Parts: sequence; structure tokens; C-alpha cells
Amino acid sequence: MELKIANAPCSWGIEFADNPANPPWNQVLDEIAGAGYGATELGPLGYLPTDAESLKQALSERELGLIAGTLFVHLHRPEERDAILEKTRVTCESFVNRRAVSRGHRPCLFTTHRSGGTGGNGHPSFR
Repeated sequence: MELKIANAPCSWGIEFADNPANPPWNQVLDEIAGAGYGATELGPLGYLPTDAESLKQALSERELGLIAGTLFVHLHRPEERDAILEKTRVTCESFVNRRAVSRGHRPCLFTTHRSGGTGGNGHPSFR
């Protein structure tokens, strides 16, 4: 049986894209690939390139796939709903533009489930 393992920028301590202590994104991708991993997740939005072509090139150069996204947001704060949905949209578009789902993965899953599948706010949850 073959087991495929991926890694993520959080293994390098990347929790917020704008943290000045973060190592450069290209170094992290080089090290993920150099360690023998075949894929990564996006990390916090804005850490890896958000431009579809730049992201595609950065991953392709290292023969890395894209398998997941991360939303570092406060899901429990209704007043941040619009910002959360925007980050979710941009994160999911990264997968559509990268064609990550071609590997049979469903890489982007976002729910705000509190009750009845509506996130407690009358709007359907994203799945």
C-alpha cells in the first residue's frame, strides 16, 4: 500500500500571513519539496501567492500538489461573517484555478454549522 503524505506552512510556524517573523514562502515550499512531500496546503491566505499563475508556477517548479486550504478566522464572531466568506471565496478559487480537485480530492470544505445546517444565521452552510 502506498501512503502519500503532505505538509503545510503551519509546520514552519506560519499562522498569520503578515507575521514579519515568517520565513519566506519560497523557502518553505523548497523545504517541503526537499523533504520529499508531494503536496502542501495553502496556509493562511496571503502567505503563498494568491495570483493563480504565480501559485501554479511555484508549485509546479517544485512538483508539489495543492490539497487543502486554511482559514484562520474567528468563526464564532457573526460580525466578521462577510470577511470570512470573502476569505473562503478567495481560498476556494485558489483550488479551482490550480485544478487541485483533479486528483479526486475535495480540498475545500467550509461550514459554519451551529444548528440545522444554516450556521445559526439563516444562510446555508458551504460544503
